[in-house]
Amino acid sequence: MRHIESSQKKDGGFDNVFHTSLILLALRGVQNEPVAADIIRKGCEFILKERNARWTWNYWRRDCDEARAKPYPDDLDDTSCALQALAAYMPEKIDGAALAGFTEALISAEEKPGGPYETWLVSGIVPDADRRRWHDIDPVVNANIGTFLKTQHIVLPNLKALCLSRIETGTYRSKYYASPVVMLYFMARFLERSIPQNAAEKAVADIVALRQTDELCNTALETACALTTLAGYTYADSGTFRHADDSRLGIMAKRLEQICDEREWKADPIYIEEARSSILYSGAPALTAAFCVEALAMYVRLNSATQDIKARNDRAQDDRTYDDSVHEAIVNRVANRCGGQSMRQIESLGRYIRMLTLGDPGRQITLLPYHFEKSIGVPPAREKSDAGEAVTLGAANLFGWIAYRIYDDILDDEGEPEHVPLANMMLREVVHIYTDMIPAAERGVFTALMDKIESANAWERHQTRFAGKIIDVESLPDYKNLDVIAEKSIGHALGPITMLIRRGFSPDSREITSLLAFFKNYLVARQLNDDAHDWQKDLERGFFNPASVRCLSQWKAKTGERECDLSEDMSALRSVFWDKTIRDVAAAVLFHADKARSSLETNPALKEHSYLNSLLTPLESAARKALADRETMMQFLEAYAG
Repeated sequence: MRHIESSQKKDGGFDNVFHTSLILLALRGVQNEPVAADIIRKGCEFILKERNARWTWNYWRRDCDEARAKPYPDDLDDTSCALQALAAYMPEKIDGAALAGFTEALISAEEKPGGPYETWLVSGIVPDADRRRWHDIDPVVNANIGTFLKTQHIVLPNLKALCLSRIETGTYRSKYYASPVVMLYFMARFLERSIPQNAAEKAVADIVALRQTDELCNTALETACALTTLAGYTYADSGTFRHADDSRLGIMAKRLEQICDEREWKADPIYIEEARSSILYSGAPALTAAFCVEALAMYVRLNSATQDIKARNDRAQDDRTYDDSVHEAIVNRVANRCGGQSMRQIESLGRYIRMLTLGDPGRQITLLPYHFEKSIGVPPAREKSDAGEAVTLGAANLFGWIAYRIYDDILDDEGEPEHVPLANMMLREVVHIYTDMIPAAERGVFTALMDKIESANAWERHQTRFAGKIIDVESLPDYKNLDVIAEKSIGHALGPITMLIRRGFSPDSREITSLLAFFKNYLVARQLNDDAHDWQKDLERGFFNPASVRCLSQWKAKTGERECDLSEDMSALRSVFWDKTIRDVAAAVLFHADKARSSLETNPALKEHSYLNSLLTPLESAARKALADRETMMQFLEAYAG
């Protein structure tokens, strides 16, 4: 690291933008080290200074003698790697203007829509007669383009297909990268876990075969590239997909450690700078050092991950977490309720259990009472049979979700009437459990909440349905009071409320009213988050939701129209949604999440807030991301139009 630091120039750059970008990217595994953090900060400032107004970069420093003596056009290789570095360390700099500039550059260099792309940005700069000289489709350049796009959650299948075809056929030819190992390094960064197993195995086999001598590649830089790539493909996420034996990786790592100890930094070639009468390669000691740091950091992480995987795999079945055993007890109790029923009924129940539990990765439906019990300071039982209250109330919640999922599907004309008896059976279990667990004097709270569920369902059925493609925007549902969207799911709160009642709190106590306020606001925030994603799909199905109603109202205010034709106006609605509606919906999500959190803080029954707070965090994150995405998109549109 000290060698890299001493090689960095006063302006934060290294030899050029490309070297600077690659060095910064190689330091990701040690970015929290003080020396690395300082190098990265200065390097990013240099990269930002070197960009042009349209967010593209040149191989040469803008003010160097070479740029005047041997001028090059800007190119997508330098640009993609520079943007990768900024996305890694200063993601706030990748705003709408940056994305608009990159999009414009891609369009100007595309062979066809979606790629692949030519390397040089010569459109409108180089005369058409001279453009042939600059024409090439390079797999590594396209891999680097794909790696940056991936940071923006964009995947172009054409770029993936180009890289996979080179690996599958063993065609490692590039105008700019002479070493097949270096080519595989860059393509592996792009493909990562998306690479099919057979292609990954082929890449690993090729790297092993390409090494020059017994266990080493040609140079220190190639050894580092090989180790990084092999370590990345050694284990899949499950830890069972092994490609290269640990001894080979260990030998490479030992060699790199020796180089680091001896400080034998050479300017190992990484790419071709010129290929005219003779080939001129480019490299730098600092670049070699950075690639060695990256490889060794990857190797250390791999060893740590390997040990974690081995520990997990060695765990016996009876060492499953207590949460798992409670969840299993709940699911088994619900599944066994259909004993003695027809096979068709049993299979239908099994499908609904799988549908709801698989769609609930946090197991909130089954384990909410169990986690709430810990939140009020009562430790969980150590044996499964002792967790009777949490299991029973968790089963009641799952029974209720199954019943109302069936009823909802039927009310939405999407369910099967033959499942009504199953829904009725599930609902009878809900009534039986809460009647048994809530003292008679307090059962009014159960009746009141169940009535709210039915009222909300009736309101939704009569107020939020329409037929055809023409919407009368003068007669939209009134969502000014959002309680109705919480009340439809308020049964979710019954388990925790029952636990407080059984501990002596009355339904009108501060503890229970605060808890009910938490769930109302949480359920509003959760439903609004869902509606922000589903508003268009719901409209196309003939359903209103709060987000679509807001969007239609804002569309009416903008256009003055009284009727909206979905077959013609959907594009305009999407524009209004991203311009205005998403801000309002995201703000409402944050508002109700904040109110829910405040209800927790004022509830004296709660000794621990972390679990209930964890229900709010992803909703707040999604709302903030939606606002950031909207801002980026609006900047993009403004810059692109300009």
